[in-house]
Order: sequence, then C-alpha cells, then structure tokens
Amino acid sequence: MQKKWQNVETQYVAVRKLDVIVYALVLLAVVCLFSFFVIIPKTEPNSGFKVQVDGKDIFYFYYETNTYRILDGYDVSIENDGSVFFVNVATENGFNLLQVDTDKKEVRIIDSDCSNTHDCVYFAPIKDSNGVIVCVPHGLVVTPLGDGFVPPVAG
Repeated sequence: MQKKWQNVETQYVAVRKLDVIVYALVLLAVVCLFSFFVIIPKTEPNSGFKVQVDGKDIFYFYYETNTYRILDGYDVSIENDGSVFFVNVATENGFNLLQVDTDKKEVRIIDSDCSNTHDCVYFAPIKDSNGVIVCVPHGLVVTPLGDGFVPPVAG
C-alpha cells in the first residue's frame, strides 16, 4: 500500500513543476509582446504637421524651417510668439485654435467652439509620427508629417 501512495505523490510533484514552467513561459510571452507593442513603439521623427478640414488639406507647418503654408481659399491666421505659434483655423462651423511649440516639435488644440465638452482640446499633443487630433463637429483633423514627407508644390 505504501508504494501506491508514493507513486501518486511523485506524479503530483511532477505536474506542479510542469505547471510552473508553463506559467513562466506564458508570462514571458506576455511581457515580450507588451514591450514590443507598448514600450518600444515604432515612431518616425516629426518634421511637421498638416491640417485638414472635411478631408481637404488647408495648412502645413514645417518644424525644421519654422515655415508654414496656407492653401488658397481657407481662413487661417497665425500669430508668432517666439518659439510658439498660434494658428487659428476658422471653418463654416466654427474655429479651432492650435498651439505649435517649435522647440518641443509638438502641436495641440488649446481652444475651440465645437461643442459643450470641447473634446478636441483634451487630445494629447502630437509629438511624433503616431499622433492625431480630431475635431468631429468642425471636420478638422491634425496629422503629423514624417521625415519622408515631400510638401506639395504650388501649381
């Protein structure tokens, strides 16, 4: 009888060791995937940004030269305060005020009259090639320009 119980205990210990190994491998896989997708995101340097209204490009800003381009027929005004530019984009539905910090190479919306909640004001600033800011009521989208971007030529 004693031999039978010893066999069962040996099998139980072997299963526990195997369980620990499996759990450790699963945990290692989760940590590797987390670091691959979250901790080490692939980003390109941000060379500027563009503003679109209803799917049409209306404004470009380039950080390297601190220059901008307003496409014809759109109401965009700019004020320069040293390394900070304030860009006011007026649409038929209202306005959005963007703050462009050329030292940090980032853009954010700081004021808008789009709705009671002003959701677009709470978007994180665009600092690299992975950001986007959207104001749905105005149809306004701010997207970054990567290093490979070639600005359009006026025709």
